[in-house]
Amino acid sequence: MICDSRVTAAKQRLSNGMRISAKCAVPKVVRFYRLYSYAVILFNLTLLGIAIWFLSFHTTLANELVPAWLILTVGFVTAPLSLALLVFSLWALRIGVGGKAWTWHLTNISLGLGTIILVPIALPLFFLWFRDDVKQYYGHVRPPHL
Repeated sequence: MICDSRVTAAKQRLSNGMRISAKCAVPKVVRFYRLYSYAVILFNLTLLGIAIWFLSFHTTLANELVPAWLILTVGFVTAPLSLALLVFSLWALRIGVGGKAWTWHLTNISLGLGTIILVPIALPLFFLWFRDDVKQYYGHVRPPHL
């Protein structure tokens, strides 16, 4: 078995039919990113559930400090936003490596920096994402400066 990056491994597998193990080439940061992605999906599912709860029970939840229209507005704003971020997070798990995947995953990490719950995970991951082994794994090439 050859231990190589997934992009190179796919090319070699196609060219000579050799079995290649890409698991040994996966940086630990990428494995940590997958856990982070599942945390983001769980977070967005929770937000979507809360938004649906707000939309369903806005009259019951209202009191003299928080009017029903405010709860309804929060539900209408939170539901599509959490649904869009949920779809993006699910899609980011599926895009794999190569092409612009490194940038899309970086975008997914950056979206977590805006929430207080995900910052303890997203901030170290954001800085570790710029390591050379992660860029090589995803086939990210720095564009030449003009």
